[in-house]
Amino acid sequence: MILSRETLLEISIGRFRALRQHYGHLPRQRRTLELIEQYRMAQVEMFHLAQVICSLVDPTLQLELDTIRREIMQQIDLHIKVPTGARVVTKRTTPGQLTWSEYQITPEISVDPTITGNAVLFPLLRRLRVALRAQVGLVNTKTCARP
Repeated sequence: MILSRETLLEISIGRFRALRQHYGHLPRQRRTLELIEQYRMAQVEMFHLAQVICSLVDPTLQLELDTIRREIMQQIDLHIKVPTGARVVTKRTTPGQLTWSEYQITPEISVDPTITGNAVLFPLLRRLRVALRAQVGLVNTKTCARP
């Protein structure tokens, strides 16, 4: 069965809303390891749904974001360590505490401590921040609007 773009967008938005309703934030009390893992998996799924929604609504923005992410990964793969300046700093929080919008490259890269300190050019980081803000705004506009 082949789905139309509109149907795929509706399904993606519906799933994103359902995940946000149940896993929008990690509860402060009665946290169990199972609940933290469910939250983490929901945030990863929301990240991937955000990529789908953005690619269906604004393919140019998603292409730009994917291109920037590839360029950053090429620089990270050079393993040039710098103590200051434009460099990668992974979150020091546990992976279960990040939200979908905090994953800048991919969920796996965002928590990889081995890439901390790798050099990345400032202009590329600025472009990434702008593109990520635009993507988060677009996804929130589409998923928070009334159906």
